Amino acid sequence: MLSDTEIHHIADKMGIDNLEGCYFKDDLPDTFKTGKAYIINLQDKDDGEGTHFTCLYSAKNLKEGNTDYIYMDATGIAPPEEILKFTQQPRIPYNTKNFQGSNNQFCGWACLAFIYWITTYPQRTKHLYADTENFLMLFDDDLNDKIDMFKNEHILSQFFKEPKLEKAIEKGTTIEIDEIETSNLLHQ
Repeated sequence: MLSDTEIHHIADKMGIDNLEGCYFKDDLPDTFKTGKAYIINLQDKDDGEGTHFTCLYSAKNLKEGNTDYIYMDATGIAPPEEILKFTQQPRIPYNTKNFQGSNNQFCGWACLAFIYWITTYPQRTKHLYADTENFLMLFDDDLNDKIDMFKNEHILSQFFKEPKLEKAIEKGTTIEIDEIETSNLLHQ
């Protein structure tokens, strides 16, 4: 599992400039900032060094004049109550696709790849939910099949081969906003 120092270092190398920080779920900042990414460890601060990273992001929706939120957990679990309190939202859309599985610890890497995809990737749509759906479509969710798990690990590894880290990112595909099937998002 990555440390928060490693996460910040890798985010800098990837050109992610909107990472507000890494926090334990019970030690979030006093103020939530729109347009900033938060990587949140689901363990309480006093219970150890951490167990599982998730991320939270929001962006202004200029077309609709509101703020869109997304919570991403590589295991497809809903945000805990602490995150709802932090954002002052009764519900937050989140992914329901489990592409990590219980025997893998790539959650920190998945958070970094997700933040890169929705905020920095040159071919993103700049529509938060479309970009989230495009990201999730990269991965398989039949984690009983070892081939799918290895495929997910391979796809995730491609995000960290950017020139500053080693190689160029694998070219992704996007879909138009009108073509989105939100099967992997639960909009609440």
